[in-house]
Amino acid sequence: MSKIGQARVLTPDQFARLLNVIQEHRYPEKNTALVQISFKLGLRVQEIALL
Repeated sequence: MSKIGQARVLTPDQFARLLNVIQEHRYPEKNTALVQISFKLGLRVQEIALL
């Protein structure tokens, strides 16, 4: 069953904090790239997996 409605969007401050937190974890370059693809292109996880 799919969800109805629109996903919430991060504020610029929340997005910056997310990128900072990513830098403290494993594979920061890869994870930063995936988050930016998702955020800036509006792709969902399943859509990114198909790339």
